[in-house]
Amino acid sequence: MVTMTEAFSSFWSNYANFRGRSSRSEYWFWQLWLFIIFFGSGLLAFIPVVNIIVGIASLVFWLAVVIPNISLSVRRLHDTGRRWYWLLVPFLPTLIAAVFAAILLIQMGSASSSFYSNSSQMYEMLLASFGAYAVIIAIIQVVCFIAWIVLMCLPTSPDAIGESTYPDGGHYRYRAGGSGAALAGQGYGSAAALPTTGLAAIKGVDGMYRDVNFPLNLDEEVVIGRDAALAHIVLDKNAEKVSRKHCSVAYDSRQNSYRVFDYSTNGTFKDDGTRLMPNTAVYLPAGTLLCLGNRTNSIRLM
Repeated sequence: MVTMTEAFSSFWSNYANFRGRSSRSEYWFWQLWLFIIFFGSGLLAFIPVVNIIVGIASLVFWLAVVIPNISLSVRRLHDTGRRWYWLLVPFLPTLIAAVFAAILLIQMGSASSSFYSNSSQMYEMLLASFGAYAVIIAIIQVVCFIAWIVLMCLPTSPDAIGESTYPDGGHYRYRAGGSGAALAGQGYGSAAALPTTGLAAIKGVDGMYRDVNFPLNLDEEVVIGRDAALAHIVLDKNAEKVSRKHCSVAYDSRQNSYRVFDYSTNGTFKDDGTRLMPNTAVYLPAGTLLCLGNRTNSIRLM
């Protein structure tokens, strides 16, 4: 998880980054920074000597954060697997209000040009309609506000868009090479350096990791996917049917079997074509063949 200081630094270093993605902690820590700055400037505004300076500084600050606030929101949407146009959700009431205002203006113009004696009654009716429109807009505003908060609180999607702008949390990555797998990451220089009991492993059957063995620690979860920020075993980006966070595998010493979670969009299948239940712990015996999306990328639980 991103720290508060990392969120502050990431906000400014990704000033106009509309292509990457940001985590929940990165987004909400920055919102906390905004609250602290807003609250602090509000307190300083009560001091007569500095209130003008604070007012000017606040105006400059809010102008400066417009673009990075938009880019951060877009990256947060990318992290949930959504495109930039979801950014229109909080602005939807404004768009609807503009349409309503245009309709009212057209109707009022029609009433003012009318030679009928009931034109005053039409004005009264239009004013009453304006009040009804205002109530409708207020309700839509509340709904959109809640929807936006829900969107910003969603976890990272297996099909998130773009590269991560936050640390990978110490994840390590395997990569194919020679007769085994080299381990790139923190604390390990090669697969041989990874502490393991030798009782559990994953073996690549088809795809970029064909014939590569991945030793597992007992009861340690290993994530497989296309995103290095989400997965330990990272597949090539050309593996289109494999999600960014496709599935996780752990050898459960108490169950004496492998525990598999499927997080993917396209599914994780057993050799007989049966799809694993999504987001549910499925216990499988050693020797089970698993297809990630399709048979192009498959692994065997050793």
